[in-house]
Amino acid sequence: MAGFLNLARELRDLIYLVVLQAEIAPPSSSTESGPRRNNIEGFMHTIQPVLVNSKVLLLVNHQVHDEVQEAIRVLKKSGELRYKLDCMLVGEAQIYPTWLSIPVFSTRVSKVEVSFRSIGNCGLRSPESRLASCGYDTIAQRMYTLLRKFLKEGPDFRAGAGGGYMMTVDELILNIVTPSPIPTEGYRTTHFPDPNEISLNGLLHPEAVVEEIIGNIDFLLCRSNDQISWFIAPYAAILFDRVRFIKILLEGELKKIWNIKEIDAHNPKRLH
Repeated sequence: MAGFLNLARELRDLIYLVVLQAEIAPPSSSTESGPRRNNIEGFMHTIQPVLVNSKVLLLVNHQVHDEVQEAIRVLKKSGELRYKLDCMLVGEAQIYPTWLSIPVFSTRVSKVEVSFRSIGNCGLRSPESRLASCGYDTIAQRMYTLLRKFLKEGPDFRAGAGGGYMMTVDELILNIVTPSPIPTEGYRTTHFPDPNEISLNGLLHPEAVVEEIIGNIDFLLCRSNDQISWFIAPYAAILFDRVRFIKILLEGELKKIWNIKEIDAHNPKRLH
């Protein structure tokens, strides 16, 4: 440690930022994603505690603690406090969320970057859980449930582990990632199976996923409370209350952005 503290402060600060912003690689498959548990919200969360990059650094000694806290303040002030979450959609039936990077626990986060990537094939699911044939709304609903749990309780998705952090996010960024490799059953172009398509079991095409999620978010944000059901109203309410902007991307390319405060200002019928 003495050797590290002998480095110039500028170098130490750079090292702190590298460690704080470090991220793990996303799991390549559900079987390689570590021990999981299916919770009542409909997604497979890890049973391990959330890895927070700053935790060990803050326990080294008083000097490093103070310098790391200063590095954290720099991240927050610059708007670069980013949380990164990977979500595998396994067979379009189950979400496997994995946090790739959490620099520090904070109730206010500049950016939450969520990557959604499908793996497997639609045919891996049982008929009763067929999200594509019964409507892609089910997977959208699970996505909203996951985001709502994060905004209400923080990043630890384990049952009973939520700390009631009441998270707020400046930018919620949803990036739809093309499956790799391409599913063996190919792609479907619509969420309702078309008998003329080559396969009814392939995954929904990423562009169709983007269109579906855009439609769902438009419905949530651009309707007054008397136009949406009591069941989905809480999902809309928490987005209005805790998020400033939502962006949806396809392979990193921006497809649509919602300025939630602006939408809210033009929606006087929304209940708060």
